[in-house]
Amino acid sequence: PQPDGMVKHVPFHNYSMKQAIQEGFILDVLQHYTPIKSYYKLAKTISDDPLFDKKKAQKRLRSFVESDQFALNTKADIIVEHFHEQVIAKAKIGGKARCM
Repeated sequence: PQPDGMVKHVPFHNYSMKQAIQEGFILDVLQHYTPIKSYYKLAKTISDDPLFDKKKAQKRLRSFVESDQFALNTKADIIVEHFHEQVIAKAKIGGKARCM
């Protein structure tokens, strides 16, 4: 207890999300996440242009998108916004879910 009688809890360990993902304790939800709009545009462009090898183009574009910091930040924003609008705002989890 503090001198004023209050009990202050202090974490004894900082277990980050990055560490939890690296150790396999939780899954990296961004690893295979591609917004539907991006995927549709990619598929449409490739199918309309016979010069592209479909599989090779998809691999290269996905590799770029998944390694670009701006794209990763944008995906994270989209996921968090979707979660707030579609899950929390609509009270779908009833206060029983946990996240890190």
